[in-house]
Amino acid sequence: MTEQPPAGNPQSVTELPEFWQGEITRARDDAAKYRTERNALRDQLGIATEKASKFDELSEKYEQSLTSVADSDSKYGKLSAVLGAIQDTTIPAHRALTLASRVQGATAEEWAADAKSLVDMFSGSAGQPRRPIDPSQGQGHVPLNDGDALTEALKNALG
Repeated sequence: MTEQPPAGNPQSVTELPEFWQGEITRARDDAAKYRTERNALRDQLGIATEKASKFDELSEKYEQSLTSVADSDSKYGKLSAVLGAIQDTTIPAHRALTLASRVQGATAEEWAADAKSLVDMFSGSAGQPRRPIDPSQGQGHVPLNDGDALTEALKNALG
């Protein structure tokens, strides 16, 4: 059988019977072991929380970079479609970027069609350059040599 604690109120553990002193020592050892395990788990939880925070941060940066890459791919595709649509026109290369920024649509076909319509709108039909209004701008007939007629007229008049 087990020993019964003595009647009265002992002031310290050493006043208790040996059996109860052993039980208290074992209980204290168990409590210390559980405190140590708790502290170790608390430290592991802190490390895991930091890692989860860093993971969330890196995941967010990764998502932003994917969005940036997709945006760049979309812009490249749009520019390629516009350049393909205007390659047979006389649009200068430095104007192609401006044209690409004004093109609307969601697919390459829509971009190409919109680019062609913009080129037609501002360049005349079928992307051909507009004819100059003044023939002296390169579309008139080039005189062969009007100096000969003037020389002949002067010779005839002056003798």
